[in-house]
Amino acid sequence: MNVDGIEIDLSEPCLVIAGRNGTGKSRLLRSLSRYLDEKAVLINLHSLCEKALDVLRSRDDLKDMKNEYERFGPDSERRSDIERIVGREYTDIDWFALELESTEPELEKRFRWIRDDEQSLVPYFEASYRGIDYSAQDMGLGEFSVHFLFWIIEQYRDATELTFLIDEPDAYLPPTASTALLARLQSICLKRSWSLVVSTHSPDVIESASNASSLAVLSVDADGGLSAIHVSQDSTVAETLLTPPPVRYEIFVEDESAYYLAHALVGKLGRRAAQEISIVWSRGQGYMVRLQSHLPLPPKPAVGHIYLFDGDQRSKVAASKPTQWPVLFLPSESDPDSLLKSGADSHALSIRLGNSAEEIAREIQAREGIDPHDWVNELAERFGRPRFLTAITEIWVEQNQELAEEFLEAFTKALKL
Repeated sequence: MNVDGIEIDLSEPCLVIAGRNGTGKSRLLRSLSRYLDEKAVLINLHSLCEKALDVLRSRDDLKDMKNEYERFGPDSERRSDIERIVGREYTDIDWFALELESTEPELEKRFRWIRDDEQSLVPYFEASYRGIDYSAQDMGLGEFSVHFLFWIIEQYRDATELTFLIDEPDAYLPPTASTALLARLQSICLKRSWSLVVSTHSPDVIESASNASSLAVLSVDADGGLSAIHVSQDSTVAETLLTPPPVRYEIFVEDESAYYLAHALVGKLGRRAAQEISIVWSRGQGYMVRLQSHLPLPPKPAVGHIYLFDGDQRSKVAASKPTQWPVLFLPSESDPDSLLKSGADSHALSIRLGNSAEEIAREIQAREGIDPHDWVNELAERFGRPRFLTAITEIWVEQNQELAEEFLEAFTKALKL
């Protein structure tokens, strides 16, 4: 659908909207709310928490007042959700929905949950944890916001075909709680056949949504226009918002083909793990052998190292000593250039490169009898070095899953990943 000139796909049960400040995340949620009308529930949790706590802290009769109301919840499922997110195993939790008495029409409207319902309700919570009894007013913002959000959701438990639009529900939460919150919200919405749209700044939520293909990133172009890029359109879109992790490992390889093949293999470990690994294109086998004898292995290294030799060097390179960094070999008994030449697939290459399979087949056929190193080098020049080498190494990994998995098992063991 097109909302305010931005293409948004709500066909999936969950969509996480991310973007830098000023890209219009909150505005988009408000526009979606107007577009979806009565099928939308817009929750600005930050503002609601502040307003609710102001109301609760202005009263000194809540403990007596709540005795006039039935307990609203939580049931065992919602209690489990909250305990998982907050990180507390409560002795007891009680929720109440108290009628709001206010002379401010706008305030009453904000706490009117069901459309056309004239009753305005504010949340009131009582909890017991490790021998301490406390109420909503005593909770920190993180704990209160979680209770309040699930309290709101339970107001709609009998409703159908809803889309919840929640603006930064994780604003007050630590990283681990943020991802747990998203998972629990998704679970509820799936069970009740609801849709969920969440805005966030949380790197953990962004990464989780990216991995689940449920992320859209808003951005502003040079002319001030807004756009949304879904992770299905660009798998790297989340990286513009995420701080890359520090490099934990350096992997030395012999040459260019080994560099790209190592990248394709390491990429199978997942984006986050791959970002922690720096692959260094060195000056050949002889250089790496000399480096092996000169680079020390300290007791508690800040960065780990591996010497990753070509597969045809297995009988030529000695195993590492206990005082040296480990030696590994790329898959098979061949050098990378020979591997890539022997497994060339013009159809698979055409899909990745965007050139016709016939054109690629002609170029491959024209170089049939030449040395594998020259074969790779000439085709890389013909189709663009990074583009061609990335494509052909990734294809090789896909077509040789067993060899790739054997290598990664040894690789992760050496790195203790």
